[in-house]
Amino acid sequence: IPSIEKKNQKLQTIRGMVPNLIYPPDGCRFHPRCDYRLDICDKVRPKWIEIDNKYFIACHLFDPDYKSSPKYQWSETATKESYKV
Repeated sequence: IPSIEKKNQKLQTIRGMVPNLIYPPDGCRFHPRCDYRLDICDKVRPKWIEIDNKYFIACHLFDPDYKSSPKYQWSETATKESYKV
């Protein structure tokens, strides 16, 4: 979410087209456009995971139960401040 307080902030975008909202893709709705997708993303919708107090993410990359997923630190992908409303 862009901040009106930060001038010249580059808006982060996701490549590709938004999927059909009536017939969304199986699995994660972002998997057709995600640069970090895993095989499981095509088939299984990710569960919501609390990564910090009141900060949730639905992504297999952050799911500790998915043993073969790469272990990323939250700060390597994004900062919580960039998502505050």
